[in-house]
Amino acid sequence: MSMGKRKRDRQPAMWVTTTDLPTAASHPFYRRLNQLLREHGFDDFVEAQCAGFYAATMGRGEVQTVVKPGVARTASRNG
Repeated sequence: MSMGKRKRDRQPAMWVTTTDLPTAASHPFYRRLNQLLREHGFDDFVEAQCAGFYAATMGRGEVQTVVKPGVARTASRNG
């Protein structure tokens, strides 16, 4: 057995563009349902109904100063 490097077949690239992927056939019922919902503005209606449940900014607000000492006392007793 001699020392050296073996010639190896290279694996082809694993990149597949989304345009090369097949598209699944949709069911006629759901195509028509989506069309009706779009025509009647269902998405806008639902977004308006749910708007009150979303914060204006991302993340949790600051814990109020009055609450912090109580939380610290509770944590020191239970910790």
